[in-house]
Amino acid sequence: MRIRILFDPKVVAGFVPTVQARADANRKSFGFLPKGAYAEAALQSKLLIAVEEGSDKYAGHLMFGGVWPRVRVFQAYVERRYRRHSIGKKLLKHLVEKLEQSHYLSMTAHVASDLAGANSFYERMGFKLVQTRPGRGNRGRRLNIRVRDLNTPNLFNFQDMVSPADQSNLFLIDRLFRQSPVYVIDLNVLFDVAKRRLRAREAGLVLRAAFQNVARIAVSEEMVEELRRASTARSDDPVLEMVLELPRLAGPEKREADGLVGALSTVVFPERVAQRMLSVQDHSDLIHLATAITHKAAGFVTSEKAILRAREILRREYGLEVVGVSEFAETMSPSPIRGIPLRGSLLGERVSAIELDDDCRANAESLLAAMYVPEDLAKQALAGAADTPLRRVVLIAGKRAIGFGSWTLPPGPKPMCEAFVCIDQDHQAAESAAEYLIGRICKESSRAAPALIRMRHLPGHSVTMQVAMAHGFRPSSEGMVQKIAVGRPIHDGNWGWLRNELYSLARVELPASMPDDALSDLISIETPNGRKVRVRSDDLEVLLSPVLFISRNRAGSVVPVQKKYAEDLLESPQFRMLESPEASFLQERAYFSNPRTASTIPEGGCLLFYESGKDGGQSAIVGIGRIVRVTVEMKDSVSSATRRRGVLKEVDFKDLNSGGRVAVTRFDNLMMLRHPVPIQRLREIGCADGSNFVTAKRMTGEQIAAIVKEGDKRG
Repeated sequence: MRIRILFDPKVVAGFVPTVQARADANRKSFGFLPKGAYAEAALQSKLLIAVEEGSDKYAGHLMFGGVWPRVRVFQAYVERRYRRHSIGKKLLKHLVEKLEQSHYLSMTAHVASDLAGANSFYERMGFKLVQTRPGRGNRGRRLNIRVRDLNTPNLFNFQDMVSPADQSNLFLIDRLFRQSPVYVIDLNVLFDVAKRRLRAREAGLVLRAAFQNVARIAVSEEMVEELRRASTARSDDPVLEMVLELPRLAGPEKREADGLVGALSTVVFPERVAQRMLSVQDHSDLIHLATAITHKAAGFVTSEKAILRAREILRREYGLEVVGVSEFAETMSPSPIRGIPLRGSLLGERVSAIELDDDCRANAESLLAAMYVPEDLAKQALAGAADTPLRRVVLIAGKRAIGFGSWTLPPGPKPMCEAFVCIDQDHQAAESAAEYLIGRICKESSRAAPALIRMRHLPGHSVTMQVAMAHGFRPSSEGMVQKIAVGRPIHDGNWGWLRNELYSLARVELPASMPDDALSDLISIETPNGRKVRVRSDDLEVLLSPVLFISRNRAGSVVPVQKKYAEDLLESPQFRMLESPEASFLQERAYFSNPRTASTIPEGGCLLFYESGKDGGQSAIVGIGRIVRVTVEMKDSVSSATRRRGVLKEVDFKDLNSGGRVAVTRFDNLMMLRHPVPIQRLREIGCADGSNFVTAKRMTGEQIAAIVKEGDKRG
């Protein structure tokens, strides 16, 4: 039997009375819909009709609704005499093809649990059971919420469906998640432990990193030779015996070694080279460095002061991160588990973001059960691993949980974070809840160093997936998405460091030099699978967010913000007695200013925040973000969606300036400087004149880079 699917609204309209009659006759299965609902569905092309080829006799229908990115199937019906001819399958297949062409992410169907045939049909058609909930009315029925994820370019087959010239993907390989970075250590690290010297505890933590698989510790072949030269008089050197058991890296070939050591000597020991006083030990130290550079090690751990003094040049010129023993040990210290509670409102409903405790555990468990999270996954998300610090945050709206997130806070210089997020997809604040939790995961996991994040994707959670994609997550394997989070601004001074970090963390290789134009340049990248792709730098900012690329051709602006507003608009580490504005939950926020400032704030540029000295403010630049959009609008016309991303109260908003217009600057990728840069220092480095920042001021890319370098200096 040949079947044709009708979808033209004018043709389908003629079948509306038949559809309504069949639906009313099967009210127990479909529920009740008013007469106008069918005509409206036909008019909106949300009603498909199956007819017999040739006779155009009605054989069945499929009615659906919803808005992007999700669609809900309301009714799927086939006339009795046409059953067992796969007509229901053909109707659904036709709908799936249309939705995937329009890049929808998922379909849902609410099916009464006692309708065995309907549940069997949807299960065969790939709809997974993700949730159960009570049905409406007093019949005591329960509804099975079934979801089918669609095969769209925005989801699981993203890699296969985009053209090579239009990729925004690093193609991370799932197996890389389990690799640990390689760090080369010098002899002093072992001597500190073996001889119980002053840094014995810190050096011990470096070695512990290897036992915990946080990092792979290696030594150079030169270290063996160095010890053998010093151990000729004895045959039982315990340090030599230990080194012989450690992974060893061969040094570069002699010709390459001679050139590299010669270049490194002028960087590390410039005075001794000038005086021709390089010692055998100095030469040995240089070979250690050359070995680490040749093997593209994640870093070189040392307590040698001359090497530590040269680390900025070594990072910039050779992409090698030099890490002090104490610095490495700090990354192995346990991360703080308790976070600062956040209380405010989302879309008019009171919401709290709090750490999981006994008081809210039942709420979190109820959410996971209602979202049909597998029991073993729910237990893992709630409990975590015994040897890894875990953050667990519950979002409570009213009296019930609407979101739950858990993520590891692994120690070490190359953190690899396992994350889980579950959001009630039907709640009005689902998108904001996902934005808050996913943004927080990206920031916290990369607070100490760039992190590789792997997050589990739950079937049918298209709102969460949409937000995750916007944060740069991409599919890595079934049910999992991955991304890299950098966590700091990048400039010409630390580009080499970032290049080395990404390679050692995930085998992602950036070009040797930073692009001149961070807004439009295409960046050539080699992915872990050896594939070469060209990615726009602004797309790369999304994939590596939070991050900002500060190039000489990327201008920006410094804008003033009072302390009382900075605590809400930016990030405050202080506990808040009062409720926070909605913007505190959102990653994209809005800064309101006098309309005359609009021409000073360039779209796509960098936005630096100067906290004024009023009311105990710091008189310093404290943070930086990316300018998404700048508009000048009438105050009365600023939408509620925009207002909720700002922190001005109604009276302050009206008093912003005497006119009726306001400049609205939307920004994201907010990062706080590690060290605020005070006004006096800004003047010293040529980034401020004699006056304070009382209004927006344009900045060049070089000035912005100078400010960020100052704020990123090690204390």
